[in-house]
Amino acid sequence: MEAITHPSEITAEWLTSVLHANGYLAGAEVVQVAQARPIITLLNYLVPLQASFTAGAALDVPGQLLLKFNRPDPELGIPAVGAREVAFYREIAGRMAESPAPRCFDSAYNEATYQSYLLLEDLSATHVAHSFTQIPPTTGDTYQIVKAVAQYQAFWWDHPTLGHEIGELPAGMTISAYCGWAGNTYLEFASFLGERLSRDRRKLYGEVLNKLEPALRQRLLPGRNLTLFHGDSHIGNYLTPVEPSSHKTRIIDWDGWGIELGVNDLVSLMGLLWFPDRRKQLEGPILEYYHSQLMAQGVSTVYSLENCRDDYRLMILKALFYPMAHWKMKLPSDIWWNHLERIIQAAQDLDCLEVLG
Repeated sequence: MEAITHPSEITAEWLTSVLHANGYLAGAEVVQVAQARPIITLLNYLVPLQASFTAGAALDVPGQLLLKFNRPDPELGIPAVGAREVAFYREIAGRMAESPAPRCFDSAYNEATYQSYLLLEDLSATHVAHSFTQIPPTTGDTYQIVKAVAQYQAFWWDHPTLGHEIGELPAGMTISAYCGWAGNTYLEFASFLGERLSRDRRKLYGEVLNKLEPALRQRLLPGRNLTLFHGDSHIGNYLTPVEPSSHKTRIIDWDGWGIELGVNDLVSLMGLLWFPDRRKQLEGPILEYYHSQLMAQGVSTVYSLENCRDDYRLMILKALFYPMAHWKMKLPSDIWWNHLERIIQAAQDLDCLEVLG
């Protein structure tokens, strides 16, 4: 059956067909499917589904499902929204003994139209979904989130399939491309801000741009202590359990995954989103906890806590240019302006220029 592109195409027959095609239901059928009101976000809309099945059937699919349609938005300059998330569920999630993502029962991506969808389990009965917000998670939720991040990253730490069967390892060309983009975008951004970007901050950016590429090459090109990372680590992409003793934190929205330093996700969670008071209070303990969780999951002790801290500081410097990407994407100024202030403060507070030599 052809992949659907709109909620109006969801029927019991369609749902039965795709579940059978993916090895579910074992001959049973969906007899009815009801839709709740779609949840609309910046780049997708989510359709909660309530399915009922053939009476007496042994079911391997929950009745509550969630159909996620990703919608390309040319205004944001990212037309292929959904492609990498579909790839994550098809190529990556199933390789883990315990994926941090919700179960996915079907997926589709159309390269011609950039349209995609995911048929996921609906975890609303057991987990709390958080809206994207500038307010940080509670301390308890933060530790649960970091534990979930460390567990999946430990699985992929220097995994032999990375860069071969899965994704691409950092390469000289991609590092040069990023640094070239950063330099050009900084010039546009600094021109736009004018005197609102101070002389001291312009000096900081100049020093980073002069030394970031060789520092990234030195750290990344040997290909050691690398792992999968999520790429959009904010509270809105974590489902925290109502009962932590019974369920684990789940991670959603995998469209930005990549292979690099695992602390990328902590930089997004803390350095980019936390104002100095909370960051200074929790940043050190959280990094120590993250490292301890990696060690507990079998990551080599060669990767020391000092290595972890230096990686974090290096990725803070790389993240200095993320607010500019958000500006170019025309995200609201309340987002990128706050990001800019927080990441600059983090770079200064942690003396991140030291890691550039």
